[in-house]
Amino acid sequence: MMLEKTKKIYNKMSIASKAALWFTICGFVQKGISFITVPIFTRLLTTEQYGVVSIFYSWESIFIIFCTLNLFSGVFNNGMIKYENDRDGFLSSMQGLVSTLTLCMLLLYLLFFKKISLWIEIRRVLIIVMFMEILANSAFSFWSAKQRFEFKYRNMVILTLVVSVLSPLVAAVSVINTPDKFGADVRIISSACPFSSGSFCYKYSR
Repeated sequence: MMLEKTKKIYNKMSIASKAALWFTICGFVQKGISFITVPIFTRLLTTEQYGVVSIFYSWESIFIIFCTLNLFSGVFNNGMIKYENDRDGFLSSMQGLVSTLTLCMLLLYLLFFKKISLWIEIRRVLIIVMFMEILANSAFSFWSAKQRFEFKYRNMVILTLVVSVLSPLVAAVSVINTPDKFGADVRIISSACPFSSGSFCYKYSR
């Protein structure tokens, strides 16, 4: 009886309300998975390795600002309204700009990697992985923003949940089956791998 009432209420909801509901549920699940995986990786990694992972993601959050300029937030919605007849073109332009900025940042790092590596205390291979992950994340973020704008929540929710589950799962399995001294590197690289699917999101959304 309760289930039937819930279904009736859900069916009467507008597409915007349904999208908002599922986006909220998706956000809660993501946060929950992140919360659950913290104690798992603190046990799998040494204190030093976990520190390397934390430093990596701290610097990544800083580099993301310069590489993406947060173009997939409020600015993106304005562009989708302004270029209503050419949204794919606008999307491609935004992704092209972010890719160019990211590659320029990577080039600057490669030119001055010795000084920068000493400053940020992260090895060169992990920095390269960081920029590759930023590229994949930006593609995923633009695709997600487009889905939100058009209230196409089904594909987004499915893909987001799959990546949210797959990323820590792959990382945990990889760390368990890797020698201890490579734990931090494997944790970072294996977590980034599922996000490579973000580069295919534009094709998937059509």
